[in-house]
Amino acid sequence: MRDYDLDALAKKCGGRFKMSVLLQKRARELVKGVPPLIEDMDSADPIDIALEELQRGLIELDYPEREAFEIEEV
Repeated sequence: MRDYDLDALAKKCGGRFKMSVLLQKRARELVKGVPPLIEDMDSADPIDIALEELQRGLIELDYPEREAFEIEEV
């Protein structure tokens, strides 16, 4: 496993919580059989693969479009 600057990766994601959510989602996808986005990985560990994909900028959190809610004044 390669050493990662977790602070830099967290900043890239918008914080440590968002980074952990992203890594967890991607690791689950990999465990379920979704192929990795990189081919030159020595490790088969899903977290290592997800970290490397994040480092290379291949994955990011995707937020669904949210509708704006208007507050009615009473």
